[in-house]
Amino acid sequence: MKNIGSNLKTSLADSPTNMVRCFKIKPKDGDTLAFTEYHAELKIGDIVYKPQCNFEEGDELRAFSDITSNSYGVIAAFDNVGIRKNEIFLGKFDSARVDIFMVDCEHLEYGSVSIVSGFVDSVEISGERVYFSVAGIMSVLEKTMGSVYSPLCRAKFCDRKCGLTIQSYSHHGEIASVTGDSEFHSEVSAIKDKDRDYFRYGFVTFTEGKNVSISIEVKQSYLGNIVLNVPPPSAMGVGDQFTLVTGCDKKFSSCIEKFGNAVNFRGEPNLPRTTKVYKFY
Repeated sequence: MKNIGSNLKTSLADSPTNMVRCFKIKPKDGDTLAFTEYHAELKIGDIVYKPQCNFEEGDELRAFSDITSNSYGVIAAFDNVGIRKNEIFLGKFDSARVDIFMVDCEHLEYGSVSIVSGFVDSVEISGERVYFSVAGIMSVLEKTMGSVYSPLCRAKFCDRKCGLTIQSYSHHGEIASVTGDSEFHSEVSAIKDKDRDYFRYGFVTFTEGKNVSISIEVKQSYLGNIVLNVPPPSAMGVGDQFTLVTGCDKKFSSCIEKFGNAVNFRGEPNLPRTTKVYKFY
């Protein structure tokens, strides 16, 4: 049950059109960003909420409470509100703390009523908008703590547990041609001569051009063509330089055949599948 002051209860009952929603997001590293659906700035405490945010309507709003892990859609425009594409790609808002609440725009002294308190679960980019999916506070209890048995490797490619060095699996090159928003071609022989999807699950880090320091996972690779999971924040250009890291699909067979690193495989490839276990009952 939400604790709402008597004045705010009156506003909710008698002047619902004065009630506006506010959105505050606090990245782990960086300043708090605050927006409101109201047409003018609102100063609440020491924070100024800018009129740059829209909220998706739907069942999510009515069904959400602070103790569930439902998703709540929030839309905010890029650039002019302090949220930039390159910051999204660099992971600035991953697991950022989010608070969404309502206030009486004419009587801010009445306080607020919380709608959502939680964390950024995922971020989706569409055109010039960023969509935040917000998971409730209780979603923290759903996260896996520690290591679990898995037929796939738990190590991160080229980390201490993996034992390989990323320098040995990095390829440097430049874009020879751009064939799409998220696809380019390279003439570097060390890239062209690899098997199809050799770089899948790897990543490209741009070292020169408009996307410097941006890293994006590789979706497909073939004959020097590299397809990225998502387009970079700025258009790629011929001559842009990059570093391409080999992809690892976490499978035991790949660890043997592709990397010769079976001794460091951090999974249980012979772990029985659930369907096999059920056969014994």
